[in-house]
Amino acid sequence: MKIYDVSMLVQEGMAVYQGNPSPRIEFVKRMPERGANESLLTLGAHTGTHMDAGLHCRPGGWMAHELDLRRVVGKCRVLDLTSVPFGCGIGERELKKFKIRKGEIIVLKTRNSARGFSGFKPDFVHVDLEGAEYLVRRGIAAIAIDSLGIQKFHSGNMKVHDALLRKKIPVFEGLNLKGVPAGRYFFVGLPLKLKAEGAPARVVLIKGIY
Repeated sequence: MKIYDVSMLVQEGMAVYQGNPSPRIEFVKRMPERGANESLLTLGAHTGTHMDAGLHCRPGGWMAHELDLRRVVGKCRVLDLTSVPFGCGIGERELKKFKIRKGEIIVLKTRNSARGFSGFKPDFVHVDLEGAEYLVRRGIAAIAIDSLGIQKFHSGNMKVHDALLRKKIPVFEGLNLKGVPAGRYFFVGLPLKLKAEGAPARVVLIKGIY
């Protein structure tokens, strides 16, 4: 069994989606002056590897703490979409060849991971509306991608998010899939239990039990 931790390291100075708050980690207690070290964390709900919930794009939408955990623990496939150029969207044409099945957790590996996450890159590979609607029709359990956003930067709307989230399909963003081969895995993606529109998450892919 092999475990891939595909979560980004949360630290000061890390890449965040343009316009989002940068995380701060500061000691409020330090040894030896105090009996323990304790830190204050200040970060956005969409920091690093995280899950978007329905409230992110729709007033009154479901929140992170209302997630059905059966959707984010289970069989998944990592799809190789590294042929899609930067700035372009993943649509139905790119996804059809994978014969996606109902109930699968789908992880999209693009060239974003190979480029790395040293800073925000607005031309990240994303999912277009046609691709999102196709995934909804296929009945997937959840979707994950190796970019800080699932839809085109400055697209002017939240249509891709809404197509997925209104069907209660959790959207994971900010995975680092460098060094992770395409194929079948067991997915564990657990966001913090926050009463909010999203939450940071620890995501691992386990090879050898599926």
